[in-house]
Amino acid sequence: SYPSPTLSNETLLKLHSLAALVPPEEGTPEFATLKEEVEDLVRVVEAVRVAPDSESAVDVREQKEGVPSPTDARIWPKDVGVRFQDEKDLKEFEESGPPKGRELLKLSERTKGEFYVVDSSKMKV
Repeated sequence: SYPSPTLSNETLLKLHSLAALVPPEEGTPEFATLKEEVEDLVRVVEAVRVAPDSESAVDVREQKEGVPSPTDARIWPKDVGVRFQDEKDLKEFEESGPPKGRELLKLSERTKGEFYVVDSSKMKV
């Protein structure tokens, strides 16, 4: 059905260079396996690219209010805001907003190299 894509060795080496990765040596079994796996990925991407878009497909479930279609990857329904437990939480969020800029550095207890490390569990947004 869908033709298998071929990837030149030069293209694979260029991809490694762009990603700042060291590729296996050309001619080795590792290089051949990697090339085959990347060609498989290209095949999947191309198959998705040429598939009909969701606007041309008819979806009965999309007609129901608030029910996304199976091709919709959102985890939150359209046009529905965040529900707060009480007015205090809402007011606090509206006044302060999420931490930004140097405020984030206050949440960091340690650094790794030249980077500040902030555990996501400490952020209360």
